Amino acid sequence: MGFSLSLLFCSFNMRHHRAGQLRFPYCGKPFTLAARRSITFIIKGHMKKTILNILFLLSISNVYSQTERVELKIIDSLNLTRQELYLRARSFVAYNFKNSKNVIQMDDKEAGKIICKGSMTPLSKGTFGMTYKSNVDFTLTIDIKDGKYRAIISDLYHTGLGTTKDAIGGAIENEKPACGTFFIPKKDWDKIKEATKRDASAFLDNLKEAMSKEVKKDDF
Repeated sequence: MGFSLSLLFCSFNMRHHRAGQLRFPYCGKPFTLAARRSITFIIKGHMKKTILNILFLLSISNVYSQTERVELKIIDSLNLTRQELYLRARSFVAYNFKNSKNVIQMDDKEAGKIICKGSMTPLSKGTFGMTYKSNVDFTLTIDIKDGKYRAIISDLYHTGLGTTKDAIGGAIENEKPACGTFFIPKKDWDKIKEATKRDASAFLDNLKEAMSKEVKKDDF
């Protein structure tokens, strides 16, 4: 771009300017019509790229500014022992994760603690009525005591839209998506965050319901 612009500007030098013709500054030959069109095309092409780059840089500026940490939590009391509550929580994990052995990061029956790494696919409406199918990773922590348990969903992290790897929002706490608003507009990102919290809350409601029911015994 610098060479093309300097060539165009230098050609206006009075020593090489006659009868309104543009001339090469070193050989004194006038530009042909094709050459002028070529230079104009190159300049316009560079300008378009520059504008797109500026828009992209503006879209990703301050994308990592975060609000308060997002955690969804339930605490419930049941007239059950720690062992009984543990069995219900462990049963819920086994039935609600595709491969519980891979997602469980900690399973301590004596301490009454279960930690899992899972994922969800919340749906949200975007620009022009399009539907976003997001992939969101999360951590589920269940703490159990006699007569009481607590479940927390945290570390919500947007890892993409369907099979689109470039559209990564990052931490749900982000005010703007990590990939920039060029890939995910701010309004669409806000809807994705709302849908994620909605699905996480529904997940905890399902856990609460499962914890209130006795685990079915299979007397084969």
